Amino acid sequence: TPFNVGKLLFWPIHRKLGGSLRLLVSGGSALPEEVHQAFHELGFDLTEGYGLTEAAPVLSVTLPQNKRRAGTVGPPIPGVEIRIDQPDAEGVGEVLARGPNVMAGYLDDSEATAEVLSDGWLRTGDLGKLSQDGHLTLVGRKKDVILDASGKNVYPDELEELYGRSELIQELSIVGLPELKGAHERVACLVVPRKPDESAGETREEVRGKLREHFSRVSADVPFWKRVKILHFWDGNLPKTATRKVKRPQVIAELQRLERAAQAGKRIEEAGTRGDDAWLYDLLAELTQKARGTVTAQTRLAADLGIDSLLVAELAVALEKAGVAPPDEGSLAVLQTAGDLARALARPRPAEPSAEVVRDDGKLEEEVPVPDAVAAAGRAAVEFFQRALYGRLFELDVRGRSNVPPTGAFLVAANHSSHLDVGLVKMALGDEGKKLASLAARDYFFDNPWKRAWFGNFTNLVPIERRGSLKESLHTAVRTLETGYHLLIFPEGTRSPDGTLQEFKPAIGYLAFAAGSDILPVYLEGTHEAMPKGSFLPDPRKRKKLTVRIGPPLRVSELREATQGMSRSAAHREVTRLVRLAIEALRDGTPPPRIARAAAARTLLGEHG
Repeated sequence: TPFNVGKLLFWPIHRKLGGSLRLLVSGGSALPEEVHQAFHELGFDLTEGYGLTEAAPVLSVTLPQNKRRAGTVGPPIPGVEIRIDQPDAEGVGEVLARGPNVMAGYLDDSEATAEVLSDGWLRTGDLGKLSQDGHLTLVGRKKDVILDASGKNVYPDELEELYGRSELIQELSIVGLPELKGAHERVACLVVPRKPDESAGETREEVRGKLREHFSRVSADVPFWKRVKILHFWDGNLPKTATRKVKRPQVIAELQRLERAAQAGKRIEEAGTRGDDAWLYDLLAELTQKARGTVTAQTRLAADLGIDSLLVAELAVALEKAGVAPPDEGSLAVLQTAGDLARALARPRPAEPSAEVVRDDGKLEEEVPVPDAVAAAGRAAVEFFQRALYGRLFELDVRGRSNVPPTGAFLVAANHSSHLDVGLVKMALGDEGKKLASLAARDYFFDNPWKRAWFGNFTNLVPIERRGSLKESLHTAVRTLETGYHLLIFPEGTRSPDGTLQEFKPAIGYLAFAAGSDILPVYLEGTHEAMPKGSFLPDPRKRKKLTVRIGPPLRVSELREATQGMSRSAAHREVTRLVRLAIEALRDGTPPPRIARAAAARTLLGEHG
């Protein structure tokens, strides 16, 4: 409501504070959402501001008339400009500010001044993003960002908010722990648990055990690259500055000390820990390219072996090949150590659910029968409609069709921003488009008998579980390629909301190696304008011309050579990076990446297949 009734409901509290308190302003550090919510419900106008000493000292503030928006520090104050420098795919970058309140420089320190001031713009050292209406949201300090092994940025403040929601935690700090080799870091957490309730017979180890369970539950809902992979407990207070901010460098040093102690303890116990589960530890070592005998019950799956979401799928496959029924992938993903995995394999598991389709009322759904003749006629009708749609309603411009391999099944990797994309790629491939299949979410395209009849008989869509087993989805994709169909993959995973390239998922690298298939990069232009996400029908008035640019294929043999010596997960990420570079080159009209240029040279010489 326009008027906050909390002031009436909690008038005694307002009266205790003088009765005329109009506005509260928070600054200095991030305001927790629960605090913001509590003050709002009590009827107080609580705004949040942002600034620093070098900006005398305010840059932005949430205005009282603004809609309550926790987490934002508002728009710039009058006269101040704010922009984001080098934003990533999520719009996050360093906050730069310019205005009459920005300092002229540090006294008698021109070198320090040059580091933070350029053309009047002040580098704040803070990371943030701007909404469409100009409101600034801060996500952390630039110097505190953790660079994960996958190349992604992890923001400690965000994770401290997620993992810190437990009454068992007195305080915690999340930092990046440098790897022994390479420039990447592992997400690590130092936790100060609350004191055990001795009156209830609670022990220190029980509190820590509950905290480990809490971290496992939170991790299950967090993307793998964001998860805490190293967890240690600390009985003292975290080291802090005079302004009560945690000294992260000292936290890192303490975590490194605790890690060295933990590794030493594991080596002492190693001789007696292999036992009957030695086959499993050897399998894990082989899967992660570690020396046999180095994996024990205490070896951590994520922190020590680097097992990510794709390797979880490979682990499930490896267990099946070893004649062992693996746990479901959801359970696999939250196991902490090799010993946890061994115990999970020893537990009995419930029977697999029936594959029959059942309605909410418990009755079996009756499928809609489609005779072969009707299916053939339907496919012809769909193909005719697609030719009319892309060839007449729109103007179709295909460039680089000579790059399409004439033989063998291949992967097609394309950007994705519209429901027009699948049909457009099919038309652009010419005759090879008739053998093009694409993966489709079962819960969207195959969720009732009529949809299953239509998409199962008149299209080349292959159903997969969007929220189900990654292993099964990858198996389905590989089987599709092995049957001779080309497979269209959108590495972004879903349609881009604004037509720009989104983050690429590494599954494309796994599929190329698992099926031994080349990758054909494709860039689509115009489909977002003609039929953006959320539109029901295409509108050629908004965009008449649709352009398809096809690049030279990335040969799987060259990809294997380029990733030789890398771990599986690193190789998958490298292939994904090369695919993205190839698609970006098609978008920008620049030469393809090195591995693709080699393929282009062979294409000119007539070496196909």
